[in-house]
Amino acid sequence: MIGRIIISFLISLVVTPFAMYLGEKLKIVDKPDGVLKTHQRVVPYLGGVAIYAGVAPFLPDMKLLFLATVMFVIGLVDDIKSVVWYVRLGAELLVGWFLGISFAQSFITSLLYSVLFVIVVNATNMIDGMDGVCATITVIGMMFSGQSSLQWAVIGSVGGYLVYNFPPAKIFMGDAGSYFIGSIISYTIFANLKTAFDLRVFLTFWILFLDIFSGVARRIIARRSPFMGDRDHIYDKIWRRVNGSKLQRDRKTVLLMAALAIGFSFLKYVEFSILIAFLGSIVVVLSLRMFWYDEGGNNK
Repeated sequence: MIGRIIISFLISLVVTPFAMYLGEKLKIVDKPDGVLKTHQRVVPYLGGVAIYAGVAPFLPDMKLLFLATVMFVIGLVDDIKSVVWYVRLGAELLVGWFLGISFAQSFITSLLYSVLFVIVVNATNMIDGMDGVCATITVIGMMFSGQSSLQWAVIGSVGGYLVYNFPPAKIFMGDAGSYFIGSIISYTIFANLKTAFDLRVFLTFWILFLDIFSGVARRIIARRSPFMGDRDHIYDKIWRRVNGSKLQRDRKTVLLMAALAIGFSFLKYVEFSILIAFLGSIVVVLSLRMFWYDEGGNNK
């Protein structure tokens, strides 16, 4: 366990600076636009390359390696040159189905797994909208998801990347990273569901589902496209409600997101955990006004 974490951590820690250099050299960068991209300077993508390098050697079978790599490549292409949405969606459904049939007990179940895969991948992509948030949520979720060598490798690799991504971020994981991580999270959920169909499996990544479903509801209520991006995710809402300089608020937001993730994850060990999780979700939604749009954004 410790060995896997250390090796994957060191791989990611060493590869990330090269990814930063390559991103800047090839102009694979994220430019602020003051709307959805509210960071204050140009930041290179390709952090996902370092995460992939740290995790890939520990993927448990060739099928997962191939499918996760497909998602990584699609994300990488999207980082370099935008991929139309229906190509991404089609690829996600196919990859999700091929991954799901390894765990599903029927054709219908495999289709449900395919849809779940799409939700998880896009939720992971959506939560990666602020320095350090996605990486922190991933590390915490994997810590509570089991004891496999893959999960420890993810913790190590994402941890190595987080050294450079914690506010103020020097690099972003890009779609390559979020699609790859989303694939691994999906695999982890599928594997745990196969062991025992228990809704508590979802608690370790509950924050992902809470964010994406509240985001879709918010856009529908506002009569906007559910697929249109905004700056009213959970981390945006929290950011507006804490004090300090931008850097201080960024870091406080990451820590509060971590606290939420840990809180929901711990519920898997208590009685009536799903009921408590739903009640907790209602508190978060109402207190942060998740179904309504705030004014402004985390760019002050």
